[in-house]
Amino acid sequence: MSPNLFPPRLAAVLCLLLVASGIPVQAGRIIEVTGVPGTMISSTLSVPAAGGTLRLRTHGLVTPEMGSLRVNSGPWIPLNNARCVAEGIAARLNGIGGALDTISFTVPEAALNRGARNTLTFRFNGSAGTETAFRILDLNVVDGAGQPLLPVSDPVQIYVSVIPSVRPASYTQAVVDAQLAQGQNLWKNGIIRDTWSGTTVSAHCSDCHATDGRDLKYFNYSSRSIIERSRFHGLDTASGTAIAAYIESAPTARVGYPWDPPYQPAPGLDGRPVSNWAAGGGIGAVTDDDQVTLAALFPGGTPSFNFSSTINTRQLPVGIPMPDWNSWLPKVHPLDYWGDSFKPVDAAFKMLRTVPPEQFQVHLANAWATHFNWAATYLHPMGADTETSPAYQIALYSLARWRLVRVWDALQTLGLEDDGKTMFPWPESAERTWPGTGGLAFLAAPHASMTTSQLNGLRDGTETTWFFRSLQ
Repeated sequence: MSPNLFPPRLAAVLCLLLVASGIPVQAGRIIEVTGVPGTMISSTLSVPAAGGTLRLRTHGLVTPEMGSLRVNSGPWIPLNNARCVAEGIAARLNGIGGALDTISFTVPEAALNRGARNTLTFRFNGSAGTETAFRILDLNVVDGAGQPLLPVSDPVQIYVSVIPSVRPASYTQAVVDAQLAQGQNLWKNGIIRDTWSGTTVSAHCSDCHATDGRDLKYFNYSSRSIIERSRFHGLDTASGTAIAAYIESAPTARVGYPWDPPYQPAPGLDGRPVSNWAAGGGIGAVTDDDQVTLAALFPGGTPSFNFSSTINTRQLPVGIPMPDWNSWLPKVHPLDYWGDSFKPVDAAFKMLRTVPPEQFQVHLANAWATHFNWAATYLHPMGADTETSPAYQIALYSLARWRLVRVWDALQTLGLEDDGKTMFPWPESAERTWPGTGGLAFLAAPHASMTTSQLNGLRDGTETTWFFRSLQ
């Protein structure tokens, strides 16, 4: 690795990775706050007579202006770092709006009624970026030592973990078929905008997601979130419902959740079907104890090295949460930044999911060659942008993420994630791998995909976030 990729200051960040929040996620009891700015979702929480401080664990609250909370009929409390106290590793990684997708924090100003059921109302305020939803993964009350006082979360308004049907029971088969056809056409060809009332873009839904939308079903995005995201992109509710119905109809299994980091290492992961591998071990697999990682590396307890052996990194518990699926998706499609010049690259990578599996390596090499030829001429800032402008930084970062999604789409479609020994016929090769992809995940890291102006266009724009996202 080139020494300039990770400057010495990264050492200070590395030592922070031995701590993570560890509050268990209560699957099926998740509050999802999504819709147009101003959307409110209410829940209730039974507070013990001893009282305590409200603790939240959230996913997707990635900008400090996104959400607010009201307790009973009290004032609105912005969910930002000025009013909330981040816990664990999040406290050292800039808290709300910082490097992490899922964080835990307390809300000291939340005036809870003791020994009573309290109403909590969450409001989506909008975002300066492209975010349209956040989720409350856990509600609890903690004592002065930070210990939870409730055994489990207690929300009433819940996120349904299995995507519900979006079609009324009265629909005839002909109506169902027409809706599915409409949803498929909108997914692949629908004209969309970059925001609710923003500019029309060249890309379609399938250009940034999996071609058939399998990613949304695989990671269990709710129908409501799909509909609201469609509205964000300028479509009406009926169109969003048709898209959600199309996604729901896909044969893809529901394996992970939006907050589960893809490919998160976890003990026993290889024992699960390869079709489940992309969902990883879940956010709960992120350890908060570096001794767990040490014990997995050296089962005997004493560090010793056998240089003829290998380490199964797929099953190594680590204190680093991988980026969630939202963080894989490009913020801007390359066609919408570089224009028609990018069409040959777009076509070459999209074709990967349709090739015979035994020819995948050859076609991937051809796609890379097309990419390199294009980059030699066109990979430069557009219009008034400069090398250091946020727009160009976001375009570069999005380009790397776009490649990652396109290859993920192909490997999932062709079933090649366990074909490593065929692709790499060496004794030390693993079956489960991304065959012949040229380090795509590594190249999607900010230090590899952005220019030397490290801070523009990435979350809160700080060095800490840039370093940590590179490490992930």
